[in-house]
Amino acid sequence: MENSLIELMNIEDVKNLGTPVKTITSKPYFAIITCLVISILLILSKSLAILGFIILPISLLVLWKIPNRKTIEFFDTFLIVYPQGKELQCKKINFNDIIEWIVRQGQQSGDILVLHLTGDEYVQMESFRAVSVVRQFNKIMPDKEANRKKNAEMKNTKFKWPWGDKK
Repeated sequence: MENSLIELMNIEDVKNLGTPVKTITSKPYFAIITCLVISILLILSKSLAILGFIILPISLLVLWKIPNRKTIEFFDTFLIVYPQGKELQCKKINFNDIIEWIVRQGQQSGDILVLHLTGDEYVQMESFRAVSVVRQFNKIMPDKEANRKKNAEMKNTKFKWPWGDKK
């Protein structure tokens, strides 16, 4: 992989690249805080207090015990991908090198972000907060989403109903 479009970097070197436009981490704080508030409301309602007492400790455990780590940082012209398990290295990918992107929803595992790069290179990574990732990619490069391309191709077909024109 000598001609790789992916630049491996040390995490300490990312600080020299400037301020990221958007940083996506693994912990969804909004969902956790929402569960905390709902559990407190359930406890106060007294009719569903048992459910509140079940949700509250789980939410607190997730909030304090599960580590929060960076997964993707978006800059003006490139993104940084932090692979899981490699805490000292990250991957720098220029937006110009991305042909298409897609977030595949996992059935038994988490969602996976797949980036198809020029030169038939692929980058795959777990996407814990897929909605945030899709939202940011749609801001930057909506025309490169694989699902959107497929839907546009399907709309452009000259399909005719067997029983005549459907208007």
